[in-house]
Amino acid sequence: MPESMTRQFNPKLPDGIKVDNPVPGIYFWRNPNNRISVVLWHYSANPNNDEEWQARKRIGMSPDDWEREFEINFEVQGAFRAVFAKYFSPEEHIKENLIADPQYPVIRGIDFGRLYPACVFLQIVNGQVRVLAEIQGKDMLLRDFCLNEVIPKGRILFPNMKFETVCDIAGKQKSDKSNYSSIDILEELGFEPKYNYFFIKEGINIIEYKLTQRINGEPGLVFHPSCKMLITAFEGGYRWAEDGRKPLENEFCHLMDALRYCINYYIPNYHTAIQQNPQTQQITTPPSPDMMVFADVFLRNQENPKQSAMFRRRRQNAL
Repeated sequence: MPESMTRQFNPKLPDGIKVDNPVPGIYFWRNPNNRISVVLWHYSANPNNDEEWQARKRIGMSPDDWEREFEINFEVQGAFRAVFAKYFSPEEHIKENLIADPQYPVIRGIDFGRLYPACVFLQIVNGQVRVLAEIQGKDMLLRDFCLNEVIPKGRILFPNMKFETVCDIAGKQKSDKSNYSSIDILEELGFEPKYNYFFIKEGINIIEYKLTQRINGEPGLVFHPSCKMLITAFEGGYRWAEDGRKPLENEFCHLMDALRYCINYYIPNYHTAIQQNPQTQQITTPPSPDMMVFADVFLRNQENPKQSAMFRRRRQNAL
């Protein structure tokens, strides 16, 4: 392996079963219950996959996605695990002197929250997301929350500044108890809300990316110290639910949703942005010998002649 491959692959292997390791990065065993052959194949099996290769592959991927897809680590998104704690550092991401820039609009992200509405105030300056303030309502209807909390606090903190508002498209729905939707209420109050279809996982991926991104030496996402609930959420209060597929609905979820709406709406989809970058499009990856290595290892351990013949054909097609 080249010296540039700095990370050693230490997979979690089954106990009590013979595991062959014919090539660094490749592990083979047979399930004793159903006799199915299993091959665990890590990218380090190919000596050409150096740090430059890793850097290309990491483009557009969040750290957790890289762990799952390339490091074969499926414990990064387990039940009740903190969503962002391992990427968040109070020393780096909390900025004491963070103030609003009058050249940019203040974005209000609003989550409707079923009597627990929430609002975040932020700006996006040269790609850096600056979270300036938060409001978490309790036992409040949306109209009262906006009139008594959001509008007055916005005027006090950001006088004479332009506001933009983002919310969840689900707010267009009307209930059987009212002829007004949540978005109708915002529009009536003069908010002119923007909204779209927001996917939770995509928003989380972009937030992970902004936490780890560096713009002129600073993180891509920073917070004013007054945002105490959001900071607590990023330190570990915001967690995955028991199924590990979506965040837990707890006291932090409404503010986090409000932040995520802004991130989803204003930060371009970085997968698409990377694909549209002409410099990135010029990057080409030569045909990899990984399939041949995999086929050779598999064939040496196969007992079924028909399966061996099938993999020999696949190996020939890969050449």
